[in-house]
Amino acid sequence: MLISTGTAPLLANLMAFVSAFAASFFGHFYYSFAELSPKFAGALVRFCVTASAGFLLNESLLAPLLRYPEADPPLVFTISAGMAAIATFILGRFWAFAPDSQRW
Repeated sequence: MLISTGTAPLLANLMAFVSAFAASFFGHFYYSFAELSPKFAGALVRFCVTASAGFLLNESLLAPLLRYPEADPPLVFTISAGMAAIATFILGRFWAFAPDSQRW
């Protein structure tokens, strides 16, 4: 199966992840979780782990869902990306960007 650009869906998903990584980190660091005052280097390392876990969750949901011939690709992408976004937001809030004293 190819998406409308002629790109395999899992490859397109990887390309989207890579292109969104920096925007996501800086958006969370300077906006979403700025009030937590995270330290930049530690937050970046923890965010790499968090984002990678979110990407693996996204791919692990996306791959099997796309195997169904009746699956609607936009809906499948929405479900897998939505679940990954929720998980990475929670991990970001309570681990990646949390100050040392508040981190699990």
